[in-house]
Amino acid sequence: MEESSQRPLMYVATHATDDPTLATLPFLVATGAGSAEIDCCIALLGEAASLAKPGMIDAVHGGACSPRIQV
Repeated sequence: MEESSQRPLMYVATHATDDPTLATLPFLVATGAGSAEIDCCIALLGEAASLAKPGMIDAVHGGACSPRIQV
C-alpha cells in the first residue's frame, strides 16, 4: 500500500443550536472531503459538543442546507 504524504484534515465546530448555519458548515466540508477520499475528522468544541448527544444533530441544520447530511 502506498503511504500518503497528505495529512488528514480536522474541521473544528464551535456552534450548535446557537447558530445552526455555522454548526452545519464543518459537516458539509467534511462530507466533501470524504467524497474526495481525503481523511478528515470534526472536533466539537464548546457549544458544538452538545451535538454528540443522541438526536441533537438531527435537530440542527443551517439556512439552505439539507437537514439530513450523511457523514
